[in-house]
Amino acid sequence: MPDKSSKRQNPAQPQAMVKKNSSVYRALMIRAWREPGRASDQGDWCFRIRDLKNGGQCGFANLEALLEFLQHEFDSEESDTNLA
Repeated sequence: MPDKSSKRQNPAQPQAMVKKNSSVYRALMIRAWREPGRASDQGDWCFRIRDLKNGGQCGFANLEALLEFLQHEFDSEESDTNLA
């Protein structure tokens, strides 16, 4: 009889998962909102990114600035983000 206390493996779950304490794991939360009346009639998107590991955060006035920051972060050899 199978042991009912053993955990069942979810078939939808990938077999090779990155562990949370791995140096390649990053948990970032990005918030986005429109600022009315800025460069266009509809407003521009603004962004705030937060590192869920250390609580650091930073704001960006446009998508290009956010993407540049993310590109630098993921090209970096460091395991933590540069968010203060």
